[in-house]
Amino acid sequence: MHGVTTYPDRESWLADVRPDGIGATDACRLLGLYPASWGGPWSVWARYHRPEAIRAQEGAHLRAGLYWEGAALAWYAQHRLDADVGLMSPLCRIEGGLLRPSPDGMVVDAEGQIVGLVEVKCPRAGWHAYAGDGHVVESWNGRAVADYPAPLHYCVQVYAQLAAARAAGHPVGWADLLVFFGPQDVRCIRFVADEAHEDQLVERLAAQHAQIVVEGVEPPPDLSQNAWRALVERPRDVDHEADDDLAGVLRQYAAVAAVYRDAGAQRDRLRRDLLARANDLGARRLVWDGQRLTISTRGSLTIREVKT
Repeated sequence: MHGVTTYPDRESWLADVRPDGIGATDACRLLGLYPASWGGPWSVWARYHRPEAIRAQEGAHLRAGLYWEGAALAWYAQHRLDADVGLMSPLCRIEGGLLRPSPDGMVVDAEGQIVGLVEVKCPRAGWHAYAGDGHVVESWNGRAVADYPAPLHYCVQVYAQLAAARAAGHPVGWADLLVFFGPQDVRCIRFVADEAHEDQLVERLAAQHAQIVVEGVEPPPDLSQNAWRALVERPRDVDHEADDDLAGVLRQYAAVAAVYRDAGAQRDRLRRDLLARANDLGARRLVWDGQRLTISTRGSLTIREVKT
């Protein structure tokens, strides 16, 4: 298939990361859209300009997602695929100029052209953050946060894939975000190709890529484990009198730390009281105001909205 590089295994795919290309994951990092611990612009900069600071991290959540991805694609092929097209799901990168994303599935016509894309997500929670099955996003059109059909970073991934497939010369018309909470809740959210929005996205990414990757301008450290480790491991052995600017930051930190210290003590007291009362009731879950608190076997407390 033209404009698509395939790989025999995950190791080969991971090894083919180049400074002249942006994957969908790094697109979100460059724009600072991921949850803080997933990494931001600094993590992309460090991969190319301080590679010794980057250590591979594949947690249980990622491994579970990779495991369930096959089941989600099988469901998609059976329930959503039209008869005149086929589904391909190799480890691959679409070669779309600066963009080199890796969709989980490609819907192809009889001529081997990509007409649609599939991106699978297997979240453990947050069902309320996704639109219902069958929802169609005709265009982005600067929509407000309340109208996001999925977390913004996943929407950006989808549009980056659409832009790359179009740049590679394929007549792609849509991408399906397949959200797999389990066989009891599978949602297919369709994003119709939006060339104007995709072009704006590519322009923003190109500017960030030029500054951070090509020019090597180091952004502020993000909140990833790699950035934290790089900060902690730097040698420090002198006292330094803070200037006015740094003193202001120190005052803010001291104030916030005091609040967190007091809040932590209050949290511990409340947790103890809740555990004691749950024990008296023999309850593992407590429900109130549309929310549910679950008590684990180790005594940790998790609060989630009750699904209706």
